[in-house]
Amino acid sequence: MSNLTYRPGRALWALCCVAVVGAGARVGFAQDAADGVEAPPIEVDVQTIIDTAGQGGQATRFNDTVWDIRPESGRRTVLVPIRVTLAEQAYELSRPSVGVRSGRFIGWYVPEASAGSGGRNANNNNADTFQAGDSRDLESLLFGESDDDRDAGPGHADDEREAANPHDPVRGDAPRLTRDLMIYPDGSVGWELDRSFTGAEMRPAGPNNLYGYKIDPRTLNDEQPERGDRLERGPNESSRDFSNRRREQQQRERDAMNAFRELRDQVQELPDTFREPLHGVVYAVYDAPDSDGWSLTGDAPLPWRIEQDDLDAIAHIARGTGGGNAGQLDTQTQEAVVKLRRLAERGGALDQRAVAMAVYQGRFAERVERGSSGYELLRTLLESEDEDARTAALVAIARVQPPTRASALLLADAARNATGDTAGTLQLASLRSAFRIEAGPDGNTGLLLSQVNDALAERGGPHPALVLEELIDAFDPDAAADSSGRSGRGNPGGRGGLNQAPDATAIDTLIAGVAFDRIDPEQMPRVAAMVIRRSPGSALAAGWLDHHLLRSLDAERVALTLDLLNQADSTSTIVRPISESVRALVFGDAPGAAEQGEPVVINGVIALGSDQHGLLIALNSDDAHTRDLAWQALRHFTIHSPDSASSGQGQAVFDRIVDSGLDTQANPDTPTVLVDFIANQDGGPLAEHARTRMIGLLLTEGLDGAVLRRAARKVAGAGHDYSQTLNALDPYDRGDAVAVVYEQLTGEVPAIVYLVQASSGDMTRWLAQQWLAGVLPDESAWADAAGDYDQLLRLAGDDDPGVRIGAGSALVVRAGGTLEHQEEMAQLLNALADRSPASIAAAWEPIRRDIFAARLSEAAGTYRLELAVFEAQPEAGPGGRGNPGGLRDPGGRGGRSPSNLARPATEPGGLGAGAPERSVAQGTPIMTLDLGLVELLVEGDQVSLSLDAVPIRLAEERLALQLEDVSTLTSFNHPDLVDLPLSQLDEAVDLLPEGEGRWVGSLTLPDGRVLRVSLTREG
Repeated sequence: MSNLTYRPGRALWALCCVAVVGAGARVGFAQDAADGVEAPPIEVDVQTIIDTAGQGGQATRFNDTVWDIRPESGRRTVLVPIRVTLAEQAYELSRPSVGVRSGRFIGWYVPEASAGSGGRNANNNNADTFQAGDSRDLESLLFGESDDDRDAGPGHADDEREAANPHDPVRGDAPRLTRDLMIYPDGSVGWELDRSFTGAEMRPAGPNNLYGYKIDPRTLNDEQPERGDRLERGPNESSRDFSNRRREQQQRERDAMNAFRELRDQVQELPDTFREPLHGVVYAVYDAPDSDGWSLTGDAPLPWRIEQDDLDAIAHIARGTGGGNAGQLDTQTQEAVVKLRRLAERGGALDQRAVAMAVYQGRFAERVERGSSGYELLRTLLESEDEDARTAALVAIARVQPPTRASALLLADAARNATGDTAGTLQLASLRSAFRIEAGPDGNTGLLLSQVNDALAERGGPHPALVLEELIDAFDPDAAADSSGRSGRGNPGGRGGLNQAPDATAIDTLIAGVAFDRIDPEQMPRVAAMVIRRSPGSALAAGWLDHHLLRSLDAERVALTLDLLNQADSTSTIVRPISESVRALVFGDAPGAAEQGEPVVINGVIALGSDQHGLLIALNSDDAHTRDLAWQALRHFTIHSPDSASSGQGQAVFDRIVDSGLDTQANPDTPTVLVDFIANQDGGPLAEHARTRMIGLLLTEGLDGAVLRRAARKVAGAGHDYSQTLNALDPYDRGDAVAVVYEQLTGEVPAIVYLVQASSGDMTRWLAQQWLAGVLPDESAWADAAGDYDQLLRLAGDDDPGVRIGAGSALVVRAGGTLEHQEEMAQLLNALADRSPASIAAAWEPIRRDIFAARLSEAAGTYRLELAVFEAQPEAGPGGRGNPGGLRDPGGRGGRSPSNLARPATEPGGLGAGAPERSVAQGTPIMTLDLGLVELLVEGDQVSLSLDAVPIRLAEERLALQLEDVSTLTSFNHPDLVDLPLSQLDEAVDLLPEGEGRWVGSLTLPDGRVLRVSLTREG
């Protein structure tokens, strides 16, 4: 690793020169071509000049792993970071032409990857910089697209994928200082071992500098151990001691020689060529005078010279320090502005670019006032002939938010003088600032309206769609976003502010005063598409849709608007990227949605805020085609009644539309979109009234089946709470409404659904919650929710025949009976004179036994008895049965098959108002015990197991094999049973049929774990 040591001072120690092809000032390098290949030109990255300027440090010493550079007294080391450009062939870098005045070039330094990419953003706390080449994407910069989408130009080393190094990794102790560099097309850099440098000393060879031995072999020879002096035996030394001492000496000599040979082999094997992926920058290393007032220079094609004082001023502005607006700048900042103005007025392209980028980075444009020195500095930069300088200044001014009078005037000047492809973009950016100024607290609505209408009438300027959208974003804080995914630009500091409603009078003025008639008719499709898209969230857009599009005297404009509404997609899943929505729809780079025939995407519904709304007029048009289009467009609208005071008027408009849609004379075929319009009223005082009208549709005779099906889906799957609406109905109407939902969505009406006619309202509330969750519960879920056995017996004696038959069906379903059993039970209940619970229980018993006997006759046989233990789990909460993922498809139910009717009364997730509770085993078992085979014996309605020690019987209330005492399972000879606390249990568990010859039940053990007991048919 390198070691940089600094001594305090004011001078710049590093300047980064970055390759950016296609933009920026080119600073040529006098490189020697490799094998005749000319090195590509290198360009200065002015941003890094800014980032490293004024750092206040001078490098007094530079340490490579092998070389030390120790400047003489009065001199210092300067490292110039360089970014190279890749070429189609390898080329060589020798001596760079970027120079330090009176400096001597020493060599190139290749930093390790961990050293980073240089000094970029050193002065910039928020990393908000303008990069050379950004002028190619001026629209993105002016209108807030992500900087991540920008690139620094093709061919730049950082833009290439990191090279896969085919060579061995460069050793950590390898020298990284070299005279020449090879730059390869794959983005790697190569260099050779140099054996001497002018102005550099090799660090002492040793374990931390093996390359020192390779560079100077004499130092390696000095490491060779010498043979020790011949040992002589001491006068009183025993022969054994002498032999041991001699052997030790010989071993030391052998060890030393082996270590030397190993060192020599290591040195010989050290590579003297290196190659690795290029990580960021390389450094040109100079020895330069240690004095103030020095400068950096570069050669043609753009000669340049940057003085230290200029760099200090640039760095100060780039840091964004120095007070508030121009009248509050501190002395240092005012002096820096004067220096930069003088530097910009010299006319040098590189000078102006550096100043403009510093202004951008330090957000200096936010602090200028008209007529100040800073204001004149920005005017100078806007007139620069250098594209990067001009663009950086433009964007710095355009992004002042909220805009100031100074920034708006500067941008307007730039827009007036702009030509070419960017003229429209600059004009739009100018309008954006002007709109925000006039939408602010001190703005003038009349002047704002004049600016808008002038821009709409101007031919060759920004598209009117974006002019109007900029007005929405500037003035209407409610328009925060739209369905395209494009975020509204908000209105910081504007009339409405971020949390303040816009001024109603000003909104009305802008709605009425925008001159849509000035818009070129050929541009109207895109304008209408934008207005429709923004109408759900913007009072301005919704007002224009009403007043200027739907109420227009131009029949073609009305037809166009209705047609776009008719084609519009109301789902928010189609989201176009910002770049497409802004450029394709607005800038005109590609045809807009309306011109391509693609539907507009509307995220939300549009408010009908007046009984004279243009859509209502179209609904009653004398032209049949217009009426048809208006009815189809109605699905995107809702009634706007923000408070109870206006709810009466809103309800009247709402009812007028619904009644008109149901008027068979005016509309022989009721429009299906009437259902969507009713469902759109999802909040406010009209919401409950709208649900009442939706239920009314279900009860309306003579409606087309498509309307009824659509209404049924809205009621049972749209996330609305219909509990209050259903409870308010007459019981018979409530039952009929529920029956229509089932008939339309499943093709049949289960008798059990008439339980909603019960006076308690429990079933109504339960059903409303199911619908709210998007679930259409099946018969088993109804049976579970209807209550316990005693509750069903009471309901089966209800005076309401619907409730009575529904309760009888619930008894049959819970027992696992068929449709024929339900019909038999219904006849029995209707014929009973005594409908007391006891009488009904007695009448029900034979049917129940027939059901059980029929099911059990097929159940006899050999079963495998298994236990499974699960981790402790929370009890299963109530949940819908049937179709938890959504509504059933008509015909998807498949009728009342035996498998449907035989589903157990209680399963995981089953609802049960009074239903038997049991634990639910879920997940992967932590223990499984196979207790072996048992025989299930059936005689009529009596059951038993071949193992007498485990008593089993038929459950009373439902089809279930009831294991009477779980503790009896200890009679099985299984070693793992000792790990279960079965002996502490004296309760029963019901094994319910799960289909395919399996009966399963579960309960909670005393330690909280869940035990599942299962019988699975064998063979």
